[in-house]
Amino acid sequence: MPYPIICPLPPSFAEQRTQVSTALASSRAELRMQKAALVDALRSVSNTCTAVQSGITSHVVEARSLPAYRRLSADVDAASRQCKEGLPLRMKADPAANGGVRIVPLASRSMLKNLLGIGTAKRAEQAQALAVRHGMAGQAAVTRLTLSTALHRAEEKMDMTAVADTLARHAVAVNGALADAVRIAVGERGDEAGVAASCRLLFDSLNASVSASDFTLAVDDARQSIRMLQRPSVVLAGQMVTDLERQLHAIDTGIKEGERQQKVAARSRAAGHRNAPVQSFSDEQKVLAQLRADCEFDTMFHTTVGRRQIQKMFDGCASGVSGSAVINEIRERHGDDIFDKGARQFKQGIKCGADALTPARLHAIDRQAYATAYAGYREARVDFRTMHRQADHSLAMIETLRGMVGTQRLLQPARFLSTSDSALTVRTDPVVRQAGLHPVRFTLEGFSGMQTGSRWRFAGEPAERLFGTQARFLVQSVTKGRGGAWDIRLREVPVGLDAEAGTPLQV
Repeated sequence: MPYPIICPLPPSFAEQRTQVSTALASSRAELRMQKAALVDALRSVSNTCTAVQSGITSHVVEARSLPAYRRLSADVDAASRQCKEGLPLRMKADPAANGGVRIVPLASRSMLKNLLGIGTAKRAEQAQALAVRHGMAGQAAVTRLTLSTALHRAEEKMDMTAVADTLARHAVAVNGALADAVRIAVGERGDEAGVAASCRLLFDSLNASVSASDFTLAVDDARQSIRMLQRPSVVLAGQMVTDLERQLHAIDTGIKEGERQQKVAARSRAAGHRNAPVQSFSDEQKVLAQLRADCEFDTMFHTTVGRRQIQKMFDGCASGVSGSAVINEIRERHGDDIFDKGARQFKQGIKCGADALTPARLHAIDRQAYATAYAGYREARVDFRTMHRQADHSLAMIETLRGMVGTQRLLQPARFLSTSDSALTVRTDPVVRQAGLHPVRFTLEGFSGMQTGSRWRFAGEPAERLFGTQARFLVQSVTKGRGGAWDIRLREVPVGLDAEAGTPLQV
């Protein structure tokens, strides 16, 4: 029996999985409904915060239109335009100015007057007048720095007043910790941006915080509704979904493991104890990976010159692959400076790998690739997959394959049989036609294909799977399609290592 029959799992597994899947779908729907309600509640809270922010901004604009603010701002602006940081100032009578005076630098061509601060400027009296005017009595001198400090204090005070008034107007009570945060935000910026930052604090606190007594009235009602949604609905529904997903995962894992064990038993019965793998699949994988790495096999095979020489080795050619030829081809494909961009170490590795890729090493890789795949097949960790290939063959070879249809005669690759999992890629890939040969499209179902890949492939270039000389295939059908191409279907037979030789398929 070449293909083992897999018995279905007990019905209890399927029934249990159906019940859990139904409950999971229902819980997910309930969770979506509860989340939608939560989003609506948060949107309402956001609208309230937007109204608060708008009110604060407009109130600040109103506050800054007051005469006291305008007078102080004008003084500082005038000083900023005319003076450097820390430069002494003086008042100068100016009937056209606001308040009848304006601020100018204390400047004199007399070095003595500048040093002593005396003269017609009457610096001390002017400083005292400025201090009284702006609430800074007691300071020895008034500079641009002190005026700026006073302005920021006034802004902070007016901003906080605007925030408090607007919050009160919207019936929002702010606790002490949040009020401190708002003061810090406003104090750092002292402008509308600072007010916006304070409103963002309000919104973030409302949106994320669940501490008690942060907000009251309308905002508190919205927060309370959110908490009520979160506790009995969203949280519980989310927990139920998580629990059901865990149950479903456990069931699926059990089903997969049960199916795998059944496959292992069926495949062991079909193959018997002969040709049983010596090592486990994981151990065989390690051996194969080391063999391929020691000779840079993937790099060699993914170049035209390397592939050609590797295939010739199966025909008895004793010469190996030229590392210099492989390097030159990589340069032609990717640019002359490819090994100058941090890839110099790869150049030396290619040369050493080419020297190590002898016919004996190639046959060892070929044999180990099948041993690895066969161990995985026996453990049900590797399964059949459909691959595609396009090549040219003689009419005699095609007739031989036609004669094998419906028989138990096995086909054996004479070299590596390169295949792709994309039928479209195979059909569009150009093939060099040779006189007297006919195009053939193969569809293979096999398990022992060795996947290859190289860092030097072009982006988007599909990976290949190589079926070696240890593989054996049954020919299922041979038909001639449109355009004169032949369509041939093959299916691999798990015969184990060193099986009886089959009819060679010359590649």
